[in-house]
Amino acid sequence: MSFGSRETGSCAWESSTECPGLVSAAQRGFTILELTVAMGLLSVFMMFLIQIMLTTTEVFHDGQQMQELASRGLAARRPAEEALRAMTGPTFEGRDLPSDARLLVQWAPLGLDPTAARGHVQVLRATVRLSEAQERQLLERELRSAAEAELGQAAGEDKIAALVRAAMERTGLRGRADMLLLPWPTGDAEKAYLELRRGRFLPGRPLPYREANGRGLMDLREFGPGDLPAARVPEITEVIASGLLYVGFRCASQKTRNWVHGPDSGGPESVWDSARAGWSLDAKEQSSRFSLDIGETSARDSTDDVFPHYIELLVVAGSSSQDLPESSLAEDITADEKAIRILDTDRLPNAIHGNFIKIGSEWVQFGERHGGRLSGVRRGQRGTTAKAHERGTGVRIGRTEVIMLRVPHARDSFNG
Repeated sequence: MSFGSRETGSCAWESSTECPGLVSAAQRGFTILELTVAMGLLSVFMMFLIQIMLTTTEVFHDGQQMQELASRGLAARRPAEEALRAMTGPTFEGRDLPSDARLLVQWAPLGLDPTAARGHVQVLRATVRLSEAQERQLLERELRSAAEAELGQAAGEDKIAALVRAAMERTGLRGRADMLLLPWPTGDAEKAYLELRRGRFLPGRPLPYREANGRGLMDLREFGPGDLPAARVPEITEVIASGLLYVGFRCASQKTRNWVHGPDSGGPESVWDSARAGWSLDAKEQSSRFSLDIGETSARDSTDDVFPHYIELLVVAGSSSQDLPESSLAEDITADEKAIRILDTDRLPNAIHGNFIKIGSEWVQFGERHGGRLSGVRRGQRGTTAKAHERGTGVRIGRTEVIMLRVPHARDSFNG
């Protein structure tokens, strides 16, 4: 037998092409059934993967929106709290000494336009502390305006500046100012958003516009065309917070026992006049009346002035007006509808925040929720007007910030 030859008919040394029965599994490939099963498994895996990615993206987006909303709430809270912390009551000790401060909270038409029928907001006026630099800035602005009116623009900057310096030397600094704090419409398409504006003025001096007729901020009994025209507000105030859905004030009087009910049931006051001058006695709405008001004679008697111990500022900050609302109406509603259906309930408020939602420009409070159906609905809340809304109208909720501050004053007397 020769080692150089191969046996005839043996496939031991033959290639796979010569012996088809010895083809390996790897060389055979996949059958249609195997491919179908593999593709089905891959499809299921991809579906799970896509679902996980979508859920993760949604959670991340929701978390990002909540974080942004929290930041907006904090951004609105800080300047509002700073403005209120500057408030002060009477500084003289003793009950029989005159007061040198005043606090007013009144309802006024939104935008100071009584014909717009867009609801009402609370406007706060108060005596506040002022730093020397802030007071000098206000004083210089006022004196410069007076000097320009007296000398004329042609007098030159040097003469005007010299007259301002001389007037400032004659005028002593008091460390006080009169502050105006009011919500103002931003003009967004939904008419849902507000900005908080602040103006500071030297006490006892006329407001810097012609229609004031020599009156100071605390001399204005009401707001509107006759006293404070809407066109003047942007001129004499500055924006300290924006992107707000609501701004509201409540004051604790000597009768306040809770923060839930109205003044008649031991709740806080929504209006206040520390001079008790009777400005709210002729109000048609009970919510616009100050229960401790006396009458016009009290305006000239500062010894019976009354200041709250605490004032609460409630601010609701919304997401950007460019962002989609948190929900929307599932069907049309009339102005007197008492049950509302909405499409998305994931971000509805809880009872702690009073179950308030804002539909367009109208605030609504609901009692119970059954899925997307809201029952026990109270329309036209928080000074807004009840109106009809179409299906798909945005429902905004926002983030609520509550600021509770004590009004500092030297004499602790409520003057029952």
